[in-house]
Amino acid sequence: MLQRYKLYFGLCLGLLALTSVAASAQAQTTATAQAPPPKLSIIIDRNLLRFAAPGDGQEWRLEVFNQAGEQVFDSGSVMNQALEWPLQDQQGQPVASGLYAYTLTIKDQTGAAGRRQRGHIIVNRASSADRVWITSNSAVGVGAPTAEPELTVVGADESTLGGAKVAEQTARAISESGTGRTTTESRRDEVTRTVQDAAAGSRSGSENQPKNTVNLLVDGSGTPGRIAKFTTNTSIVDSMITETNNGNIGLGTQNPGQKLDVEGNVIAANGPNAVAVTNDTTGTHFWTNNLYNRSAPFTNWTQTLNMRDGKVGIGTTGPGATLEVQGSDDPLLLVNHTGASGNPAIWFQQNGDTKAFVWWDQISSRLNLGTPTTNPIISLQNNGKVGIGTTNPLALLQVEGSTDTIHVHGPGASYSFGNRETAAIVGNPTAGERWVWYASNGAARLWSGTDKLMITPSGNIGIGTGNPTAKLDVAGMTKTQVLQITGGADLSESFEVKATLDAGDNASTQQIRPGMVVSIDPDNPGKLVISSRAYDRGVAGIISGAGGVKPGMLMSQSGSIADGTHPVALNGRVYCWADAANGPINPGDLLTTSNLPGYAMKVIDHGKAQGAIIGKAMTALPKGRGLVLILVALQ
Repeated sequence: MLQRYKLYFGLCLGLLALTSVAASAQAQTTATAQAPPPKLSIIIDRNLLRFAAPGDGQEWRLEVFNQAGEQVFDSGSVMNQALEWPLQDQQGQPVASGLYAYTLTIKDQTGAAGRRQRGHIIVNRASSADRVWITSNSAVGVGAPTAEPELTVVGADESTLGGAKVAEQTARAISESGTGRTTTESRRDEVTRTVQDAAAGSRSGSENQPKNTVNLLVDGSGTPGRIAKFTTNTSIVDSMITETNNGNIGLGTQNPGQKLDVEGNVIAANGPNAVAVTNDTTGTHFWTNNLYNRSAPFTNWTQTLNMRDGKVGIGTTGPGATLEVQGSDDPLLLVNHTGASGNPAIWFQQNGDTKAFVWWDQISSRLNLGTPTTNPIISLQNNGKVGIGTTNPLALLQVEGSTDTIHVHGPGASYSFGNRETAAIVGNPTAGERWVWYASNGAARLWSGTDKLMITPSGNIGIGTGNPTAKLDVAGMTKTQVLQITGGADLSESFEVKATLDAGDNASTQQIRPGMVVSIDPDNPGKLVISSRAYDRGVAGIISGAGGVKPGMLMSQSGSIADGTHPVALNGRVYCWADAANGPINPGDLLTTSNLPGYAMKVIDHGKAQGAIIGKAMTALPKGRGLVLILVALQ
């Protein structure tokens, strides 16, 4: 506040000095051509400006303008010995603190000899001490001879001029000035004084000093740049405030680097609500106080914000990130969007480019996570459902996409789901309380205590086995109502098959191949041998797979006598090697073994054929040797 008074003080004195110098110069150049202007007194009271001039009556008009050039007061024409302005606007409201320009027009009773005076008025309502300053572009002086206008200050106990106190002994009443009138009117209780003697006394030491100048004499010395403060009514010393030539203000420092530079801690308060800023070796700290009391200024403070090395901590004095928030409040961080349009959102940028954002869709009541290219990516509905790739999930989790939708990776990568009737997750299920899909060694596995199902990279599926060797390998009984086989046409069993010696001139070992007729090997129980005798009642079947017709069902028992490497058709359709040397073969002919190893022939001797019939021909072989489709039916 003191700073504001001193700024007003300096402004008023400057305006007064400029006015006095200009008026003096004008008077010197026009003294021979014009008569001195009539005497005018301007009286300043706490809430009143009074303009007075000698004579029976004058016609007055006062116009006041603010800094924007707007008229705030117009007295209109007033016939009186004086004109008073109560520092109010045209609506009767007190004018605010500030700088105003005024124009005063004065005419005599005949309306002639009019003159116009302009100047400035400064109003300060910040306190009950310093109040009003006024300047004039006419020769208005302080303590000037009676032939010249006067500036008179009216106040109580001590007078106020331009923010400086004028001591009691330097003023005297206007009523004693010898002017023939008094400004102490019956309606005022204030004591009226003038600074005329102070000005007259200051001129006594120098005849060359301008006579419209006021010297304010104070006791003390100061430092250039330091703003003074009064320790008594007439003594000044340096204050803690410094103002540099470039306009920087320093509090506690004589070398302010900014417009306002404060050395030390700062408190700003509005009643009981206050905020403080402190600095120490740990950083800059902001404090709040809702019970601030200047009688106990160091109590009830809460440290709320701390800054150090570019990091900001809220609720912590040692932030570990650019922004760290600590506390036990719930919520700890609140984003509140109050607009009717738009949505509350948090944006994430990298080097100024937006990369992602989280926002609440107030129309659809959902929380979204998105990027500039895909928005949203994840949508959390108000009903608890989550959509990935969709904003309208129908399940608690719904994933949509044109590529891989769900991928799990890592040492423990798996997808776990619990039994619906199981209340909680079970670590080691024994009765199917929890199931886990996972992958290991390239195979997908379904686990519940142990692996229950396995799918190999080649597509083999194992149930109850960890090493499936077929497209479906089941360790255990399989039960079905209907079994449709589309990959083969016969019922086969696996046998070990041995070759036999050629019955003809060739004694070489015969090659074992699909379509050959086989018989029971009498020397090796459970095994077969290539048939080489006609009408062999030991015939067992045909090795399956010739002509592109594969076994439809293949039976065996691993690790037992009922196992082998060759599928032998015991029933169904299968191609068989045949020889037409015994007669052409036609569909429907019965076929039996021949002397040609592995070949069948047409039955000619039905008596010998009893117990040696392989089945019926379904295709013809007019001559020679070749494959014949046979419907296997051992008889």
